[in-house]
Amino acid sequence: MSEEKQHRIEKHRPKCEAFAHIVRPIFQTYHTEPYTLYDFCCGNGLTSRYVADSLAESIVLVDIADIGMRKMIQGKLPNPIYVQASIIDVEVQGNAAVVAVHACGGLTDRVLEKAVEAKVPFGIMPCCYRLGIAEYDLALPPDARKQLYKNQQDYYDTRRIQFAIENGFEARIERIDSRISPMNNVLVGIPRR
Repeated sequence: MSEEKQHRIEKHRPKCEAFAHIVRPIFQTYHTEPYTLYDFCCGNGLTSRYVADSLAESIVLVDIADIGMRKMIQGKLPNPIYVQASIIDVEVQGNAAVVAVHACGGLTDRVLEKAVEAKVPFGIMPCCYRLGIAEYDLALPPDARKQLYKNQQDYYDTRRIQFAIENGFEARIERIDSRISPMNNVLVGIPRR
């Protein structure tokens, strides 16, 4: 592995570890049988390496870019399936869970919508809050006065969480340490049973 690739992995490792620390217990509580983990905007596949647990029988790695990490993660993930496609072209099927770390702007919304549509648990760490964010038609929208929120991220993520709640999920915002990443909100949700 090149020094550049190794440096990128080391740079993102703390973020992926912190994300997994939040998301894994939620997935483990929800899933009692083997499931498929969908990792959208997967980049180098590092998130899956930390989130996958003993019940993740396969992992679907989805990215629109050429997924050049096949050799890098070979043997490190259970039954990886590589899909080079747009999020909208991938259907989440069966007993599954969905993750995405730093899916830019509206990509976060597409990933959330995929999880909600399939009624599967999700863990999503958004970023780039100015790029094509969805305006959900909510029955109980959060207060639109953005000055009431600590930052603009919290307003948009509160709308996203409300979207999941109104579509049958228990959902909330968690956070990783802001020293690891300034874009530190983690949206988590599980379908109500």
